[in-house]
Amino acid sequence: MGRAPTSPNASAILRNLGVLEHLTPSRSAGSDPNPRARDGATLALMPLESAEKRWGAPYLVVHRADLQRALLETVAREGSITLQTGAAVAGFAPSSDGVAVRSRKARSG
Repeated sequence: MGRAPTSPNASAILRNLGVLEHLTPSRSAGSDPNPRARDGATLALMPLESAEKRWGAPYLVVHRADLQRALLETVAREGSITLQTGAAVAGFAPSSDGVAVRSRKARSG
């Protein structure tokens, strides 16, 4: 696993879900992600320090394991969420308190 860039749009969603506060200690501060072309040329420089001021949420670069840990910790604190692994979404419908999701066991392979 590597580092996962998280755009301000995604950071705003993570903040609304209560996940961002658990990511902040593990985020890379002061480093600018440099998207590169196949030949290694820099395509763009994205200054991290101005993202929150410009777009209202930070641009983060976090380790994927840290992002997964923060998501799992947030789910564990929320009693109305049941995390089910090895399943596929079979359907969903709006409910009075959110969304009801129907699942089925996912096929392996």
